[in-house]
Amino acid sequence: MSGQELSDRIWAKMAHHLPGKATDPGRTGRDKRHFMEALLWLARTGAHWRALPDHFGKWNRIYVRFNRWCRFDAALSKDRNAIECFFRKIKHFRRIATRYDKPARNYISFVNLVGALKSGK
Repeated sequence: MSGQELSDRIWAKMAHHLPGKATDPGRTGRDKRHFMEALLWLARTGAHWRALPDHFGKWNRIYVRFNRWCRFDAALSKDRNAIECFFRKIKHFRRIATRYDKPARNYISFVNLVGALKSGK
């Protein structure tokens, strides 16, 4: 496996929507795409944070950055049919299907991340 989940086309669409732009307050991460690849690896495998491969960097830094990133969460639609269709599309992501993340904001952030990527295909 190449270790790359994001195509250049999808990355181009989503990069400017992520927190951590030069205009955002606070320090920004060095490589947003690498961070997103780490999150997608976690979502796809359902692995624990500590099992994150070394090439993604220190697991704790990714975890802390993800928790900060979760604060930028968007609200889900209240339309039940749309939500059910959405979950049918993303159910093969083990981390989402098993509800691995107990904090609601972490779980919803993974759902939003995978949903945004799936809707772009």
